[in-house]
Amino acid sequence: MNRTLPVRRFLVIPALALAIALLPASPVRADGPPDEPTWDASVFGSLWLSSLKATFDAGPVTASVNYGIDQLLPLLTWGVAGGVDGRYERAVFLLDALGIQLQDTLNAPARTVSLDPLGGPFGGLVATRAASSASLRVTEVMAEAAGGWRALSLPVSSLFTSVPADDPRRIRLDLLGGARYWYWRTEVRLSVPPVDLRLAHPPAGPGGLRGRIFDRVLNHLDLPKSIAVGGSNGVFQDVSSWTDAVIGFRLSGDVTRSVSLFLRSDIGGFGFGDSSSFTWQVLTGVEWRFAEHWNVAATWRAIGFDHRNVDNAILYGALLGVGYRF
Repeated sequence: MNRTLPVRRFLVIPALALAIALLPASPVRADGPPDEPTWDASVFGSLWLSSLKATFDAGPVTASVNYGIDQLLPLLTWGVAGGVDGRYERAVFLLDALGIQLQDTLNAPARTVSLDPLGGPFGGLVATRAASSASLRVTEVMAEAAGGWRALSLPVSSLFTSVPADDPRRIRLDLLGGARYWYWRTEVRLSVPPVDLRLAHPPAGPGGLRGRIFDRVLNHLDLPKSIAVGGSNGVFQDVSSWTDAVIGFRLSGDVTRSVSLFLRSDIGGFGFGDSSSFTWQVLTGVEWRFAEHWNVAATWRAIGFDHRNVDNAILYGALLGVGYRF
């Protein structure tokens, strides 16, 4: 697949912002907005309500899943996210992690089928299969660390003359680079009992002397009452872990003095070593600072990648979280 066009589009926003940041600065009015503090940091935790689309290989078994959030919630064992976000002057750093585990089980009831392949005096067959089941458990953990540079911190008042000069709202752009670690464990359990075959009724022998001889011979034979055919029980699992290098940006803007919008995106992998052949991420949402140190955020996040035994994987969904800013 040609990745050139998406990569070019991805680079447009940070390239434009960097060009703006390098332009000569316009005179700042004495009554301008307050400067940003020298440093700030926050910790946050979220509930990860994810959807999942992927194809997994576990030994000889291939399983494909495509669960929306409404289908995934009953299967979700747990789903959490959290991290640390900080800045010192223009240097920024980000630690972020999330994980989910889901389990799905398919049960097939017992079944009995009458067969008559022989017919005639030999009678028919009855095939009985006990209840069978197949289950899939997927555990996924992602952790990423990124550092970067605040390329742009622009007061809103410098863009709109109608905004008071001392308005603290700003538009910010951070250029980021780092690494994303993945851990995937896929487990498939199969329990398929054998099919039990038995005669529907005893064979009917001929009449007269031949019939008596036929019955006597059968009485001296130790024939099994039933025969078990097939069946399978097994556990197949695959554990994969790898690290992807990523580059990206984060853009945020204050809508009001307490509400901000934000967008973060990155790409990476590129098939280096054991990394993904390609990975991408888009994260956008809104933050509300309801107290001096506390905030809540509603975020929509999507992450995709292709890697060895996990193909065409896309995790996407909502995060509802709370944070504390120092």
